[in-house]
Amino acid sequence: MAGDPTKGLSAAVETRADAPMQGERKSTPQATTAQAISMTMTAFINKVLSGTALGVIIGLIPNAVLSGILKYFGTNTFAVTLTQVAAIFQIATPLIIGGLIALQFELKPLQMMVTAGAAFVGSGVVKFNPAMKAYVGAGTGDLINTMITASIAVLALLWIKDRFGSTAVIAMPILVGCGVAILGYCYCHSLLLLQRPLAMSSIASPLSNRFSWPF
Repeated sequence: MAGDPTKGLSAAVETRADAPMQGERKSTPQATTAQAISMTMTAFINKVLSGTALGVIIGLIPNAVLSGILKYFGTNTFAVTLTQVAAIFQIATPLIIGGLIALQFELKPLQMMVTAGAAFVGSGVVKFNPAMKAYVGAGTGDLINTMITASIAVLALLWIKDRFGSTAVIAMPILVGCGVAILGYCYCHSLLLLQRPLAMSSIASPLSNRFSWPF
């Protein structure tokens, strides 16, 4: 009989101790879900920024270094040609960025190239010149547009997955590549994303062209 009060007291203590734990367990799934969403958005942005940073370095370094060195060779044919090659390589910066952003998400080769192509077009680095009746490329395009276009392409590809089936080779470049690219670049005497001030381009392009290493 002496043991009965002790058992009752211990049972009451256990019940009170379990009460806050049950409350915590109920709130844990909500906190976990919110944290998962936050981490997903953070991871997505980090991958886009990582691909962009590496792409900018790869695209700009050759022209930055070679233009600073080869200017001392004057009008030497090889030096002039190599300088032109480096400048053309720099124009491909949005293409490189798009491919590297897709690589960060471990997309398949077809999806990777679709993202790269959409980013290249969406950057506006190549534009049609009515006076010359030709497509003209210069600088690096709008890097912000490149990132936005590549991000939209990645999101679309992650959502579509393998829905195109055997027609992916035809449908994906048309629907996703051109469809997303037109959001960044629409040349029908009107611009969508590119109609905002090209401040980033006006700053980035001169800096990339004037940058040189102190040799």
